[in-house]
This record gives sequence, C-alpha cells and structure tokens, in this order.
Amino acid sequence: IMAYAAVVNKLPQGDVLCEAIHGACDQVDKLLEHHTSSTQCVNAAITFLAWLARSLVLRAHPDGLRLAQKLILLFSHEAIGTKASHSFADILGDSTLCLAGKSTGTRMTLMYKQRFFIQIRPCLVDGFQQAPSGGVKERYLVALSHLLHAVPQQVLLTELPPLLPLVMHCLLSTDPTLCVSTVKSLEMLLTNTPDLLSQYITELAPALLRLSKFKGNLQVRRGALHCLCQVTHLPHHLVYPYQNQIIHELVSCLDDPKRLVRKAAVECRSKWFLLGDPST
Repeated sequence: IMAYAAVVNKLPQGDVLCEAIHGACDQVDKLLEHHTSSTQCVNAAITFLAWLARSLVLRAHPDGLRLAQKLILLFSHEAIGTKASHSFADILGDSTLCLAGKSTGTRMTLMYKQRFFIQIRPCLVDGFQQAPSGGVKERYLVALSHLLHAVPQQVLLTELPPLLPLVMHCLLSTDPTLCVSTVKSLEMLLTNTPDLLSQYITELAPALLRLSKFKGNLQVRRGALHCLCQVTHLPHHLVYPYQNQIIHELVSCLDDPKRLVRKAAVECRSKWFLLGDPST
C-alpha cells in the first residue's frame, strides 16, 4: 500500500500518473461496492485509498481532494464508516515509514497541510450538519479531529474559531482519539486566544469535568485538567460560579491511578482555590 503510494507521489505529470490513479481507484471501488468482501480486504482498501490521497495531497494534485471526498462518502456505511473516518489520520498525519519528507525523496509542496485542510473543511462541516444524529455525525468529527491534530498551530488559530460549535460537540464524544485531539486543540486556544471560548463556558466547564474522569485514557483526563487550569484565566465573573463545583468534583481525580493525572488534578484545584470572590 505505502510503496504504491510512494511511487504515485513521484510519478511525473501525465498519462502514466492518471492511469496509476484511476486504475487503483477502480480496483478499490470494486472492493468497496461489495461489502460481502472480507473485513480485512475492505479495511485494506480504505487504508489504500487514504495513502493514495496522501501521496497526491503532498504534491497538490487535485485528485487528492477527490479521493478524500470519496472516503467521506463512506461515513454513512455502518460497517466501514468508522474505519473511513480514522483513515484521515493517514492523509495528513506524520509518518516515519513512507512519504515522510523531502529527505526520503517525497514530492512535497509548501503548505500542503493548510491547503488541504481549507479545501476539505467545508465538506466535513456540511456533512456533519446534514448527517443524522448518532454514529454518522461522530465520524465527521473524528475525521476533523485528525486534521486538527495534524495542521500547524498558526493555521488552527486562524481556522478553528468558526469550527468551535463542532469542537464543543466533540467534548460529548466517548471516542478516545476524538477526545484527545479536542482537548489538545482547546488547550491551545485557551492559552493563545481565551476570549474566543468565553461564550462557551456553560458547555465547556461541565464537559471538561466529565473528561477529567474519562476511563481508559490518561491523555484525555490529563488534557481536560490542563484545560480546566486555563479556564481560570477567562473573565472572572464567568468562571467564579463554577468554583465550588469544580473544586468538589476534582477530589475524585486526586485518587486517579495515574501519577500524572493526580499531579494535574492538584495543580488544577489549586488554581480554582485561588479564585477570589468578586464581591470582596
């Protein structure tokens, strides 16, 4: 899969490249059209599609976007939708194995991550808004979270504000990958542009409290606690009403089985203890 993607990435523009792309896509389509194919074959076809998209996105080939859109169409399929949404990690995520950078001979254009994110974002946002509630909506959020995790911070600061309603929705998820990416994005925003999140405090504080007790993933719990620390820097009159609730509910985090989470909980409670009464 990766070897073929690497070869396609390096092919010169022309008929050979077009045949390599379209021939591969035809074979993938045949596998995906018949869900009676083995799970292993279908998963391999989705992974292949994502890596082929990656090879083209890197070189700014227009078919890269088209293949990503093909993956989005799979989100509505119950059996393969989740795999398709997680495959977006392969398109922009860092790799040490293949198509890893110019040092490996990869054909790569400047700002390819920014360009692809801006191009594919409307498809994900519109798809999320039109999708039925439940698992299908979450798949759009998972794909978006993988992209948010991959693009540079300066791009996030510019492009993320319009996506904040979707980010708030991500906080309700039970998907560990989605939650990890979301709390990392929120921590970055709370550090650099806290005013953007002031209007979401009624959703933000309870959601972060819930994630501070997220079972099975240390990164989610620790990230949520770091975000709660940063929330104390929002306007005082907005956060003070949550002081007692947060101090009380974080007591259970002090007994977390992971030392890093316990340490983060101690630091977080200390921050909230230091909030003074605005009337004094």
